[in-house]
Amino acid sequence: MPKNRAKLKQEFYDRFSHSDASFFEHHIEDVWAPFLLEQPFSIRMKILGLDALAWMQLPPAPVRLSFPRRGYHCRIDRLGNYFARYSAVVQNVSADSIDRIPIHLGTSSPETLTQTQFTVQDENWKRIAVHVVSDEPHKKLVEIPVGAMPRGSTFSFYYYFRLSRAINYSGDIDFFDCRKTAFCEIVINSFYRLSGPQAFTMRSDRLIDRVNVTESRNANESYTYLISHDNRLEDDGVLFYFEGYVDDGSRMKFAYRTNQVVTCGDLTVEIRNIREDEITTISTLEREIEGKRRTCDAGGFDG
Repeated sequence: MPKNRAKLKQEFYDRFSHSDASFFEHHIEDVWAPFLLEQPFSIRMKILGLDALAWMQLPPAPVRLSFPRRGYHCRIDRLGNYFARYSAVVQNVSADSIDRIPIHLGTSSPETLTQTQFTVQDENWKRIAVHVVSDEPHKKLVEIPVGAMPRGSTFSFYYYFRLSRAINYSGDIDFFDCRKTAFCEIVINSFYRLSGPQAFTMRSDRLIDRVNVTESRNANESYTYLISHDNRLEDDGVLFYFEGYVDDGSRMKFAYRTNQVVTCGDLTVEIRNIREDEITTISTLEREIEGKRRTCDAGGFDG
């Protein structure tokens, strides 16, 4: 960023074509850097990087649908594996009925949908068979069949996936799609406490404003970051950013082999480290447990 290191000038360029490989680099330097340098907070541009604009290569939001609510709940384990539990309430805002709902995913991982264990469930936790339209390394499109969904009606669903070592604890970002969404809740659970966590709204190809991030410490010493966004200004998304983690030496014991058995009433519980090849089994078990827990909850659909 030689132009902006000394805040020499602030000049916004016309939007580059997505076919131009230089678009991302130029746009970060010539549009985002001046904006960030004028704000009362600090950002490391190396972390923000080109991935922050990759979402713009996704197709436009579907015209016939709107989202009264979206929920993005994710957990990041010690190794940076990303366990996503996303949800949405979709409304048909077209004049006719619709028979399918698209889900677009843009990921930094080259894993296939099968490798990510991509799964969709309805609001009653019944698995839905989806139609895979595209399963490219970083861009994916699946469609949920919904029969005949009349005008004005809504449909609620959850979808899950796991990305291997997708988050870099030395500093990383995550983008959450809020296009045509009235309210968006983002909950990020991290094994480590993150340093410098911040969130920004995005519209078109620009950072617009800072969004509040609430941090809380959990009983198991992990940390949760909550972002609630009432999208009155029709932002395209929320960008979450952090620049490192707090190295708590007292937690490093989890990096070493653990194998112990404890008794809880009539139950015997084994506590041990898992191997890399067991992560798939654990994430599947997590979904089953979460589904059973929510089935027992008295409340209705919860994003």
